[in-house]
Amino acid sequence: MKLINSFIGKGFIEPKICDSLIQLYESFSVKSPGAVGEGNDSIVNRSLKDNTEVFIPITESSLFQYITALTTVLDTYKQKYVYATKQQASWLIEKNIKIQKYLPGQGYHLWHFEKTGDQSCVNRHLAFATFLNNIKDSGARGGTEFYYQKLKIKPQKGLTIIFPAEWTHTHRGIVTNKDIKYLITGWFSYNMEKLDV
Repeated sequence: MKLINSFIGKGFIEPKICDSLIQLYESFSVKSPGAVGEGNDSIVNRSLKDNTEVFIPITESSLFQYITALTTVLDTYKQKYVYATKQQASWLIEKNIKIQKYLPGQGYHLWHFEKTGDQSCVNRHLAFATFLNNIKDSGARGGTEFYYQKLKIKPQKGLTIIFPAEWTHTHRGIVTNKDIKYLITGWFSYNMEKLDV
């Protein structure tokens, strides 16, 4: 995976943390269908995004190990891309993150980016995602594809990516017809209700 000058950073989270996050997801009795769009404009349209997900406050004690490991990946990103932090207003992790589950054939089909100008996401700076399980399907199936970078990221258990929330990093999921995929995602944003990391 060539990430040179892509502004996409990567690191790895321990497999046991990934396992605990899958267990956390499965412990929720109510899971929501994945929605497209932000705030009041969000809609459920399975032809665009087909999955189930749960939103979890990052103050949840069961997320502590993950947030700690994510901070280590973020620190590496900041060292490589120093102007992600320099001459910037302070930015912090958003108060909720989500764990997503995709059954075989499901996916986030729509090309999208994380900062659309909608009030609910206008302050987003960076996005992050961690693949929580291995995908046996060949190539980058089950991974993430970035439009402008012409980059397909192969999913690996624990692989964590961090990238700008802007349109420059338009992306979508790559469907696997063979495997279940678990993913945890969230954002770092300016101001609003965030917690420091």
